[in-house]
Amino acid sequence: MTLSDHDDGLRVSDAEREQTVAALRDHVAAGRLTFDEFNERVGEAYGARSGAQLRRLLADLPSSAPTVPVPPATPEPPRRRRGRKIHWALSRFLFINGLCIAIWAASGAGYFWPIWVIIPTGAIAFLRLSGSDRQQSRSDHLAQRHADKAERIRLRHEQRVERIRHRHDFGPPQQRDGDSRSRRVVMSVLFVDIVGSTRRAAALGDTAWREVVDEYERGAGRQIRHRGGETLFTKGDEIVAGFSSPAAAVEAAGEIRAHANSLGLQVRAGVHAGEVDKRGNQANGIAMHIGRRVCETAAPDQVLVSSTVRDLLSGSEIHFSSAGDHELKGLDGSWHLFEPTN
Repeated sequence: MTLSDHDDGLRVSDAEREQTVAALRDHVAAGRLTFDEFNERVGEAYGARSGAQLRRLLADLPSSAPTVPVPPATPEPPRRRRGRKIHWALSRFLFINGLCIAIWAASGAGYFWPIWVIIPTGAIAFLRLSGSDRQQSRSDHLAQRHADKAERIRLRHEQRVERIRHRHDFGPPQQRDGDSRSRRVVMSVLFVDIVGSTRRAAALGDTAWREVVDEYERGAGRQIRHRGGETLFTKGDEIVAGFSSPAAAVEAAGEIRAHANSLGLQVRAGVHAGEVDKRGNQANGIAMHIGRRVCETAAPDQVLVSSTVRDLLSGSEIHFSSAGDHELKGLDGSWHLFEPTN
């Protein structure tokens, strides 16, 4: 089933959204999209409801039809190639000298003059064979060098595409563990971002700012681990963590905010809960994009959660106040958000 099979009014499935995101990854790897354009279109793809919305994301990009690879010609084995050359040279040598010997025998078999034909023709055959072997050896060496170079280029390209793919799959390649199987799990995701980092960096200087950020990230990591969570990845000033419990994610958000304030920093945080595709310590899915948009909506020093998190924690010791309805970039409709009050 492709996107073209859908009428404008029919809703699309998660598989079709992932198909569009995969196509966008290929285009950003080919240089047709910038990372900012890619991020924006991925958010819109995960929020799309109809085939028409998905097709609009690819409307200005070329469609690549699958090509059937042509198998390379199988080179002739070196032993067979050398045997064929030896057979040709030997046949020519025997024909010429056999003819001379026949003439010598027919003329009375006196002085064995064919020896003066056998010696030069034998030398020529030998030189041609040895020269051909040296030339073939050089050709094989050059062909192998070109093949090695092509393989290195192919591997570099695959690594570049893989880095781009994992950069937008919420987890860099170096954070993968040995489990390559993806599984669908429910996770509470926490996004935390430093507010006004550019201004603070300019005021403190690169070295002092780096020290502050390092101390902030160490403290945030401790709070995440203390609440039983795991850091999924960091990107710039953003920290993304996953928790099995929404309460732990909300409490970690408050503790990270307090730690940031102790360093003279302000942060904004967003928490959402939903199903994600989990592979090792990576997570991917629309729940991740919703969590990021909730974080982007928060004001400095504010923690916001989605209504999903508020509903999951109904009756718990954590209470919430309404933060109003908000439009989340790339997602349809309005989203009612809440703020923890204790």
